[in-house]
Amino acid sequence: MNTAALHYTITPKPHQHSFHVRLRITGDHPSGVTLTLPNWIAGSYMIRDFARHIGSIRAYNNDGQSIALTPINQFSWQSAGFSTTLYVEYEVFAHDPSVRTAYLDTETGFFNATSLCLSVAEYAKQPHALTLLAPAHTQKWQVATQLTRADSTSEYGFGDYFAANYDELADRPVRMGQLNILKFTTYGV
Repeated sequence: MNTAALHYTITPKPHQHSFHVRLRITGDHPSGVTLTLPNWIAGSYMIRDFARHIGSIRAYNNDGQSIALTPINQFSWQSAGFSTTLYVEYEVFAHDPSVRTAYLDTETGFFNATSLCLSVAEYAKQPHALTLLAPAHTQKWQVATQLTRADSTSEYGFGDYFAANYDELADRPVRMGQLNILKFTTYGV
């Protein structure tokens, strides 16, 4: 899973109502890449302003040297050129209880990728990997998502997940907290 060209590491910060996201982009891009936080979500036919929840954003290379991010519009950035690897780190404020965005507190959390995970235009159709780290002091928290779970991640556990492309990532929300998992069968399914 960690061999995917795009890898998100998401760290929930419940006391700050925010998610810390670290995106690793592997590849050589002398002209840079285009990063976008979508202004849409499937099933909701309105323009959204998810990028307004990004509190800070920075980019750097393997040596820790800053890589410029130039705003294109209110929800997109163009990176300067880079070789081998680009890291993009940012904080997303998550205190909107709407099912369209992201929410996090000391009791529960959820997010849709469209409000948390930057899309990289040059990699939108390629596999996306995601590592979800457990927040401190939440030993009883579980994770529920339709993202594909890595073999090394326990059922309902924090760990590694992946999606076939950005559209799949955007269509599979993540829920976390002390969950009541109910299973049932109806008509043999």
